Amino acid sequence: MKPTNQKKRKIRRNFTVADVNREAREREAFLKEAGLRDSINGGEAAYEDLTNVELCGDLAGKFARESARKTGDAIGDVRDNYGRMVIELLAERYTQTDGKRYSLGAVLRGKYESDSALKKFLPKFAKWIDEYVSDCVSEHSFGFNPLYRQIVPSHTWTLCGHSVSRELLTALAKEYVRHRVGLMGFLLAVFKRWRKLFAPYSAWRVRLLAQQITGTSDEVAAAMETIGAAKRNSRSLGDRIRQNRSRDQRAAAKRRVEIHPATELKHWLECPSCGSKWTDRISICPHCKVATRKKSL
Repeated sequence: MKPTNQKKRKIRRNFTVADVNREAREREAFLKEAGLRDSINGGEAAYEDLTNVELCGDLAGKFARESARKTGDAIGDVRDNYGRMVIELLAERYTQTDGKRYSLGAVLRGKYESDSALKKFLPKFAKWIDEYVSDCVSEHSFGFNPLYRQIVPSHTWTLCGHSVSRELLTALAKEYVRHRVGLMGFLLAVFKRWRKLFAPYSAWRVRLLAQQITGTSDEVAAAMETIGAAKRNSRSLGDRIRQNRSRDQRAAAKRRVEIHPATELKHWLECPSCGSKWTDRISICPHCKVATRKKSL
């Protein structure tokens, strides 16, 4: 086949940035008109956001970045350990005298219900972690499970009379050895947040149950009074629930469906689906609307 100097015909672009953004707005308008945006995105997103407050994901990210910056370690590993601590402290594994199951964070609530109590508890907690690490070192018991890579303790360790899971022990030991100051700062922030969230009649619990319990605002208010989440005969509770539901759902839905303008790209783009190539500011294929990958110019 003879070589030819003819240039390849450029692919005609039929879509612009404005077209992509317009279609996104039309899609959101359709969902809102059909009543799907608020009921699905809004309600579920609001409940997820409120649950994330309890899981302290923002605190884990903040303290992981600060700790990793000081020690030079990977942020992801630190964040994973912090997240594991929170999950294990919130796991409901402990049966109390009333027959109900509680988390370790709940049974330890008296240890951080006030600043004075927390000030006494944290040094003892740090000493307890130090004793566990020392025991592992002295007994050479740093055995690792090949699947979970957990530190296997030589015997059951208890905290204030309650057994502690291996996952929690491992996360605490790793961070205590890696950066003790960062670990204790993170635990201090978590316990202070939980003190506020789990306080009697807390505003956070009212907002969470408003998204969790189905029914009208008055029905939800009656249910909250029955389970002790709100004071009885509270006249303004129904109005507060109605306002919380609306505000939290709108805010959560807006965060998830916010339309971001196309980003200016200084590379040529190639569509992984149809193979189209172009140099433009849009990051979606103008032909089949598949996400693109950058190539150097």
